Amino acid sequence: MFKSFQTKLVILFALLFIFVQALIYSSVYFATKNNLENQADAQLIYSSTVFNQAMKTKIDSWLSEADIYSTDYGFRSAVTTDDPATIMSALENLSSRVGASRAMIFSTDYDVLAEITDDGKKAAQKAIFQKLIDTADDEGESYSFIKISGNVYQFTIVPVLAPIPVAWVAIGDKLDQQALIELKETLPDGIDITLIEKEKDGNLTSLQTTLEKQIAADITDQYALVESRGEIDLHEALDDHYMALRSELPSSIGENPISILLSYSLDAAYSPYKPLAYILLTLAVLGLVSLIIGSMTVAKTVSKPLELLARAAHLIQIGRYEKVTAIKQKDEIGQLADHFNQMIIGIQDREEKILYQAEHDLDTGLPNRNNVDKYLQILLNNQVDTGQMFSVLQISIDSFDEVRNTLGYDTARELLKKIGIRLLQKANSNNFVARLSTANFCVVFEGGNSINSFSLAREIMAVFVDPFMVRNFTIDTNVSIGIACSPEHAQTADLLFQRAGIATLHAKDDINRICLYDKKIDAYDADRLSLMGDFRKSLEEGDVKFYYQPKVNLKLGYITHVEALVRWIHPERGFIPPDDFITMAEQTGHIHHLTLWGLDTAIAQCRDWIAENIDLKMAINLSARDLSNRKLPEIIIKLLEKYGVPRTRLVLEVTENAIMQDPELALGVLNDLYQHGLLLSIDDYGTGYSSMSYLKKLPVKELKIDKSFVMDLANNKEDEIIVRSTIDLGHNLGLKVTAEGVEDEESMEILRQLGCDLAQGFFISKPLPIADLYEFLENSPYGLNEEKRSIHKAKKADSPGAMIKSIERRLSKN
Repeated sequence: MFKSFQTKLVILFALLFIFVQALIYSSVYFATKNNLENQADAQLIYSSTVFNQAMKTKIDSWLSEADIYSTDYGFRSAVTTDDPATIMSALENLSSRVGASRAMIFSTDYDVLAEITDDGKKAAQKAIFQKLIDTADDEGESYSFIKISGNVYQFTIVPVLAPIPVAWVAIGDKLDQQALIELKETLPDGIDITLIEKEKDGNLTSLQTTLEKQIAADITDQYALVESRGEIDLHEALDDHYMALRSELPSSIGENPISILLSYSLDAAYSPYKPLAYILLTLAVLGLVSLIIGSMTVAKTVSKPLELLARAAHLIQIGRYEKVTAIKQKDEIGQLADHFNQMIIGIQDREEKILYQAEHDLDTGLPNRNNVDKYLQILLNNQVDTGQMFSVLQISIDSFDEVRNTLGYDTARELLKKIGIRLLQKANSNNFVARLSTANFCVVFEGGNSINSFSLAREIMAVFVDPFMVRNFTIDTNVSIGIACSPEHAQTADLLFQRAGIATLHAKDDINRICLYDKKIDAYDADRLSLMGDFRKSLEEGDVKFYYQPKVNLKLGYITHVEALVRWIHPERGFIPPDDFITMAEQTGHIHHLTLWGLDTAIAQCRDWIAENIDLKMAINLSARDLSNRKLPEIIIKLLEKYGVPRTRLVLEVTENAIMQDPELALGVLNDLYQHGLLLSIDDYGTGYSSMSYLKKLPVKELKIDKSFVMDLANNKEDEIIVRSTIDLGHNLGLKVTAEGVEDEESMEILRQLGCDLAQGFFISKPLPIADLYEFLENSPYGLNEEKRSIHKAKKADSPGAMIKSIERRLSKN
């Protein structure tokens, strides 16, 4: 049951101590108990003698007083007058003089001539008094204890002599509780008095007592039971609480049912010894505790060395290596401990080396993928509680294979070390630098988000500006950096690395060599790769075309602008949604080809319209990749000059999101375009990240309200509020405002009333191929034919529905 030697030893000593203490305690207890009971017996016997003596003394005193008074001439004369008033007066005088509770005068025929009572009740025991008078007649006096109306009285009877007895005087004192209490004070401590009466059936009844009535009644009943069994004490019958002794009260008539029951409280007798018992018990407990502590100390000196060695072995089992330093012996156990410690040192050194190699790159000394995985898991766990963001920047050494194949593995390893050193020098307390694979490093940026991580990537790029000197070789290195943020892009370590890797691949095709992960670029499957293979071919073969969507000048009432929207009709797959292939073009780097094709096609079309005397401005969209191309302004200017198109004929639309991918670089390119006199427009305004303060910095001339706020404009008051505020904002900044997504005439009318400059949407026209656009411009009520526009306006003005709608709008405004 108990496997520990130390525990067994302690339990053995404790049991022995408990046995000895129990033996001692029992011996002391029973010896004390017997002694107290013997003392109680002696006290009861002594108290009985004292009580009876006190009663006898009082009786003698009363007899003497009564004798003197009964022979007094005046009292004798008063009694013999036969005058009740005189007799009562003499009796009252006697009762007052001796302090009697009750007094009576009897005739020689035993009749009561006069009686004084303390309770107003007459005495009914005539036979008892007759016997007392007869005894007094024989002996000259008599005394006894008599119960009257439930109270016990001590009576004394003497004759009134003249010179023979002419009457009898009886005086009595009540033995009530107060009298018993006064008598108790003459007895030893712990003794209580109870007056009991023995009834005809032999039962005992308590009359007066110094105890509580219920306790007195219980003691009386128990005493009667014990007495019937012939026992002399009561302590066994009352559960060791009381001992008792009954004594007959003195009486001159020889029979008296009244007696006293003296009781002694064993609890009171034991009470002085209880503190001693508690002290002994406390000492025993303290002794037991001391014994246990001592036993444990002794046991430890024997078992501790082996226990320490066993614990150390267990710690080795769970991977903790702690020396056993507490064993100081020089014996065999001490030698065993020394050898054990040497073994621990050897195992620990080998395991630390293994663990280091498992979590560090041997070439650079930096943490490896396993190590950074653990670090990322800690950050992810903390992120649940704190919400702190972080990012992973994956750095790919683009030219590493060339260095290794040209200069050899040793030079390549030395280059990696120096790259690691530079990265560590650049890192701060919020950065964790690691090597992931042959030519890939990473930096974990605590607190990193999309914006500050991009800035850090630029700073890391600067680390590689200066070449590395390795073994007398000057080595220039190019790197690509992909960024993935948590929780924005991923919430697991594997997914973060996967998405940072995807961003790194796209960074290789970016002018800045930096790419922030976007879900649009994460779509590498066989079908998409095949589709991108077809895209370049479609550009060359004319399957990619522009469709043109007209924009109506709401003040002039006709078309002044068109937006060139790219469409791809695949020869086998049919129509490919622009969002799909434009995103893939950005992922694969084909977006530059698409931009060059689009600019050339759009500007060439502008040239044709100028030649045909068609006054239309052309809007064309630029991607985020285009805004990272610092040569873009030069390319556009050359194309405009090539086709002889004024710069004011071209409007370049960019989205807020495209600008915010690299705000600093994008702003530089936009300012360059603006300096060349090109018109710039913010597309999809209201859905991106730009703030009011940032909008003021952009060199744009137009805002395009996103279609999500315009499509339900006629029915949605919240959209109307947003559109109105955007128009006011644009005009206050000196910008023109275009609304795209106009789906009905009522929305177009609202835009006109709000002061919007241009409107674009399916209500006006869907995007059209160039041939259909010419027909639309000729026949549409918003086209360039003034005659047809006039007819349309006249019909619209005469239309009852138009008049009703106009009235409703005026009423709603009022």
